[in-house]
Amino acid sequence: AGVELDDGTAFADSFRVVSSVANRAMVEVVVHEGRTHVVRRMLAAAGRPVERLVRTQVGPVHLGDMRVGKVRALTQQEVGKLYAAVGL
Repeated sequence: AGVELDDGTAFADSFRVVSSVANRAMVEVVVHEGRTHVVRRMLAAAGRPVERLVRTQVGPVHLGDMRVGKVRALTQQEVGKLYAAVGL
């Protein structure tokens, strides 16, 4: 049903608990929109504030083990997948 936020309802495409220990859990959330801090705000609204957030993928581009602040050139396949994702 989504989570009601101050700027409208936010929906997760998928959500799964990866692991859970005591009162902490690691979850995987897939969203299809890029509103400001949407994952943090969704989980806070559900009573589960985020301690640490890691982005693992942007559209069809997997980030792998890239560190914060690092950049790399996209491969031709990644560029093609990005174009396909937006219908070009």
